[in-house]
Amino acid sequence: FALSRDLGMDPLMVRTGDYDLDGYVDILMPVRQAGGVSKLAIFRNTEADSVSGGRKFEEVLCRRGCSVEELTSISNVYAGAMLDLGERGANDVIVLYVDSLGKKRAKALLSNMDNGNLFLKTRGLNGVCPEWCPGPVKFPDPKPYGVNPPGVSFQYMMVDLNNNRLTMLGAQLTHSSMGALSAPYVMFGLGITHYYIEELFMGVPLQTEESRAGSHKSHCRSWMGLIPNSQIVASPTVAEGGGEWWIAVLVHAEGVLYVLVVFAITLVGMAITILILKRREKWLDAIEKQLTAHAFL
Repeated sequence: FALSRDLGMDPLMVRTGDYDLDGYVDILMPVRQAGGVSKLAIFRNTEADSVSGGRKFEEVLCRRGCSVEELTSISNVYAGAMLDLGERGANDVIVLYVDSLGKKRAKALLSNMDNGNLFLKTRGLNGVCPEWCPGPVKFPDPKPYGVNPPGVSFQYMMVDLNNNRLTMLGAQLTHSSMGALSAPYVMFGLGITHYYIEELFMGVPLQTEESRAGSHKSHCRSWMGLIPNSQIVASPTVAEGGGEWWIAVLVHAEGVLYVLVVFAITLVGMAITILILKRREKWLDAIEKQLTAHAFL
């Protein structure tokens, strides 16, 4: 990679994430503009050349009324991060800046992107506490899932609308220095699709009885036929030697009311159609009987 212009920041606090969930990783980092003012900028991963199929990072510029207007209005920024703050399946932005009094501040900006793109959110755990952990509370609430260790990798495979096979790989908690602010999960943008996720692969840097014996089967698992717009929580079971895994699929519930309304209207429409056809069939049978009644006199 090479910079096409001087961004005026040293060091560069580069953070990555799929800002618009189109399936291509974007860049979030502070840049110094004219006058020495630093602001947080999003560099979107776009197509560079339709002939060669290459890609480039292009800064998302805003003048008025755009999706990053509030982001570009904050000055004296020194770092930022992308996190799903509202568990809505969107990459919200955390802005770290210095105010006019010289104090360090943090501001959260919720994403207002609504372009129809879908997502897959994956979280890998260490498997220390798969069910109820031993302790003074027998049934703790919320349920103790365990912790999400660094180095867990995910890979999914699916087919896009053009019938092209897509493969994307992501890692959990990739770094821990220089104000990392890493998300404790991996967020994949799927773009616009009408297909299921064919296969999801998960690998963990886990030391189990099997791995100590020279086997690597306990380090990875794969699952088939997952749905988009869902959160996957998966983990090996260390208590079972790493041979048993469990997975939880949490479906994004936004728009459930509209789905139920449409479903109910569809059922009512089908019921009315069935009743009309049934009454029509009885009416035609009655007419046929009247026409053929004289044949039996």
